[in-house]
Amino acid sequence: MGLFDFVKKPTQNTQNEIKRANVMPNIVTIQNGENSKIVFDIKVEKRFIHRDGSKSCLVSAKVAEGRDGDAIIFSNGKPICFEVPDGRTDLVKEILENNKTVQLNDMSYSYIGRAKSEENISSQMPSQAIITEIEKLNQKLLEETERKRIDSQRKQAEIKQRESKEQQELLQRLEMRKQKENRERKTVIENPFLKGGIGRDKIEEYDGVNLSNGEYLRVRGVKKVGKDLAGTYLYTARLNSVTDQSAAERLDISEGIPVAFSLPYRLNDIVNSKYDDSYKSQLIQGILQMLSNGYEGHLTKGGQWDESRLHDIGGIDKNGKHIENTRDKVSSGITEKIRALQQEYVRNNKEEKER
Repeated sequence: MGLFDFVKKPTQNTQNEIKRANVMPNIVTIQNGENSKIVFDIKVEKRFIHRDGSKSCLVSAKVAEGRDGDAIIFSNGKPICFEVPDGRTDLVKEILENNKTVQLNDMSYSYIGRAKSEENISSQMPSQAIITEIEKLNQKLLEETERKRIDSQRKQAEIKQRESKEQQELLQRLEMRKQKENRERKTVIENPFLKGGIGRDKIEEYDGVNLSNGEYLRVRGVKKVGKDLAGTYLYTARLNSVTDQSAAERLDISEGIPVAFSLPYRLNDIVNSKYDDSYKSQLIQGILQMLSNGYEGHLTKGGQWDESRLHDIGGIDKNGKHIENTRDKVSSGITEKIRALQQEYVRNNKEEKER
């Protein structure tokens, strides 16, 4: 027999018990009726030997509360500290169970007692050495809170600075885009055109420039509906204005502002016949101005097409000047035809709504 053979070697079960006793649980859940307390961030701060020879370790942790089924926000955890015997970290749950109803502070550590054993859990005031250590923890917590506040302010300042920079960059991009659009519109207005002619079903269609804003005019469903003895032609059409000349459009001619206008010559002849270039440009300029004003002047307050009636937008004379369709400018045949067309339009609208 050897010298130390009388000393019992620890069994595997004993070794496992020692191992479990010295492993601090990472998280503990405590039930109190419908409420739960989640204790986390559990750490041994310092070990102490008391005057009576007993040993303990001061443990810090955080507690988050919530009703069962609700999300528990760990960032709202409240700081706590307590004592357990050195090497008896398995008592964490017992001391927490014994202090379910303790009111906890948000900004300082709440001391919730000392466990000397499973049966001996005290909530009395700690020793001065423990109090001193708790004060250090509170100072550390205060410094951490201040650091988080400063970090939060710094991050908020960085976010505001970044947002301000992004806003400035956005405004710059919008301004650059606006300037580009203005340049493009100015170029379009300075180089007006009107093109098109007789299309499907003998109905004329034209594309031109909206001289009011630099957009593109769509003149659809153009019909010659009258002519007087003086050679003045009367037309009806639908007007639309688009920013993208290639934008898709419906095949029917029901979209746009319904208008009537008079011309000194056939519209198709003005656009496609070989007039003197200067004179042709003069006439087209006048037609575009008339159509542009006719479109812009008959939008609703909401910017929609006013389809309530057939709008008389006037016409142009042989010099390309805008005229009104009144008896001192055009014949009574033209004015009476316009009036008849307007009445017919209202009547057809009413019948359409009643169907």
